[in-house]
Amino acid sequence: MTFGNKYFILYIVKKTDRRNEMELLIRNKETGESYKSETAWGIGSIKDSDGDKYYDSRDINTFLRSGNGAELSNEHYQTAHARDEKDGSIIKTEQITTTTRWQDQPATTKQYDYIRTLGYYDFEENMTKAQASKVIDMIKAGEAGSLNMMRFDGSY
Repeated sequence: MTFGNKYFILYIVKKTDRRNEMELLIRNKETGESYKSETAWGIGSIKDSDGDKYYDSRDINTFLRSGNGAELSNEHYQTAHARDEKDGSIIKTEQITTTTRWQDQPATTKQYDYIRTLGYYDFEENMTKAQASKVIDMIKAGEAGSLNMMRFDGSY
């Protein structure tokens, strides 16, 4: 927008429910069973015998900040789990994905064969792809002596 020669930038801020940005671990201290929830609704639904909330927002924040999650009795765990399951806020293990970098994968047979083609044979065959690539680069640069790998002719 412009007003005269002044420019104003409008920022649109989307207000989000902070409870949906969390990941809360909930454990049953009697059975050891646990799950992760996207919300605190399950814990918030636990009521005391007089109908008041058993855990208030202070307790829930303490669970979140501790990083250890909430350890609940069997009865409270079942109540929280049922509510979280009903709301669809349980994080399934399929949703938790890990990515593996190519550098961390085991070296390929092709890399090992290439190292042998370059004249070296005395090396550990438990390298990662990144390590094998570095070894190949060092051999090509003439720096393989520092690797203590023996050549086919017996030299280093």
